[in-house]
Amino acid sequence: MTVTTAVEETVADDIVNQLRRARLKATPNLLAILRVMAGSGGDWLCGEDIYRRMLLRGTPLGLATIYRLLKVLVSAGLVARVWQENCGCARAVYRRCPELTGSKLRVRTSLGGVWVDVDDAALREALLRVLREHQLGNGAHWEIELGRSEE
Repeated sequence: MTVTTAVEETVADDIVNQLRRARLKATPNLLAILRVMAGSGGDWLCGEDIYRRMLLRGTPLGLATIYRLLKVLVSAGLVARVWQENCGCARAVYRRCPELTGSKLRVRTSLGGVWVDVDDAALREALLRVLREHQLGNGAHWEIELGRSEE
């Protein structure tokens, strides 16, 4: 087994566990979409980006199906959606939400500001509670990072 294969299996296991916790069946289509998003490095992707990346991976799936499944993933809190404006037109872009676990929490503006560690346990728990209640991951105006301690 190569290192790449081991990493891919770990990612696949994480995705399956995430789907189970959200009470969603780990269908091949959901797994394929989440694998593409996991391989994006945290970049925001539109439905067409996901469609093209799936074609390159040899996983043909219709664009309407991708958008329908993205809606399911957003509703389950596994994927975040924001509206991106460009030349007066808005389009939805998506990325996987971070796991709401871990003891580290950092916050920064989406404009690339400085990361601020949240060391206050009560504040950290309050922020996590709000994220869970509203099914928010990383947002358009703030980035919230869980589980990392260095840049």
